[in-house]
Amino acid sequence: MTGYHPLEYSDLAWASSFLVLNAVLSVLLGLGIARSLVVSALRMTVQLLLVGIALKWIFAQSSLWLTLAVALLMTLLAAREVWARQSRRLSGPWGTGWARPTSCLPAVSSWRLRLRPKSSPTRGTRRAFCCRCSA
Repeated sequence: MTGYHPLEYSDLAWASSFLVLNAVLSVLLGLGIARSLVVSALRMTVQLLLVGIALKWIFAQSSLWLTLAVALLMTLLAAREVWARQSRRLSGPWGTGWARPTSCLPAVSSWRLRLRPKSSPTRGTRRAFCCRCSA
């Protein structure tokens, strides 16, 4: 088993059909959110395509430090976004001070649970991580 499910065009069409259904229901029920829904869906699609292109390039570089730097940058930007969307912000360092660790915690904990060091039978007593198996 490869550990991931490659997306096909039929998967994307299936997911898109729900967006189209919501837009049609919005028009039929007179909710007035069809245009906003379509614009948001297109914006999301473009953003995900750009992130996919950027991540493909980053992972192709095979640099642990570049990957960690981008992960740190994405975490800091996510924390800033959490802080910016609060209606009642904490003042001073408390505002962003709590947002950074709480947005970083899921990423760090999932990394720690998934990438446990293991012994490699081809390397004797050396320790190898699952993500970097270079000779």
